[in-house]
Amino acid sequence: MVVAFLFKPRFSPPGMPFALYEAGLSLGLVTLCLTALFIDQSLVLLLKSGNLSGTSTYQASLKQQQQEKRGDSDSNNSFCSYHI
Repeated sequence: MVVAFLFKPRFSPPGMPFALYEAGLSLGLVTLCLTALFIDQSLVLLLKSGNLSGTSTYQASLKQQQQEKRGDSDSNNSFCSYHI
């Protein structure tokens, strides 16, 4: 038992992600599918909130939220937007 633990490979085989290798194939695939569903739902919520607020970019929705919090209607220099 100890000998098997000592010689266990520290890295996953080429082409297999480390987390999938450590979790096993079945639990790894379940985790992968659950992660994909959570990401999909968060993107759907992000798009719905943009449609409800009438903004087309993430920065615009943050700016609108900040203005509503402060009660401002036209504070341009209170929010910094980075365009890359």
